[in-house]
Amino acid sequence: MVGKELRPFAWQQAVVSAIAATNAPAASRAMERLLATSPDAEISGRSALLVGQSLMRQGEGGQGRELLSRFAERFPEAGVTAEVRLALAEGYLADRQWTNVLRELDGWVTRYTNHPALPRAEYDRAMATAEAGMATNAVEQFRTLAQRFATNPLSQTAQLWLGDHFFNQGDFAQAELACIGVITNVHWKGTRAVQQARLKAGQAALERRRATNA
Repeated sequence: MVGKELRPFAWQQAVVSAIAATNAPAASRAMERLLATSPDAEISGRSALLVGQSLMRQGEGGQGRELLSRFAERFPEAGVTAEVRLALAEGYLADRQWTNVLRELDGWVTRYTNHPALPRAEYDRAMATAEAGMATNAVEQFRTLAQRFATNPLSQTAQLWLGDHFFNQGDFAQAELACIGVITNVHWKGTRAVQQARLKAGQAALERRRATNA
């Protein structure tokens, strides 16, 4: 018989095994037993992440998000809760539930100001803002992201988004400026994003009748 102190680890192994076998129901049952028997937030939190993300990959987004949400509510101060809440937001993002994404990420970026995943959270937040129809706010968020995390690859994507946005709005000067921000960043030299930025900047310059710039 498994000792009481070893039961959490046994259920954790059951969770991992069920996920490896792509058996979502078994993983969920093992996770329920783990949450019921383990007071250790890190053990159950890592397992909750595995199960929640596995469920969402298998098309059970609602069930996966419910599990992650329950863990976050039970262990709000645990170290792993930041990752759990970010996975929850990404689940909403995958299902295009923009209001829920913004609710989660607005709180996340305020609370976890030094977390390594902050650039990703800020990017997802800006994208959800744009998809929710709040383009002006999204522009400011993408600009802030690009300035604050200038060496992060996500800032490339943010700058390219700005270039496309301004180009589509007919603001070709701002579009060209956003693309130049990619071209002149020494950290991104030789990347595909620079090639994309050069093409868009040239198109914007032609629209502005600046043949020399183009």
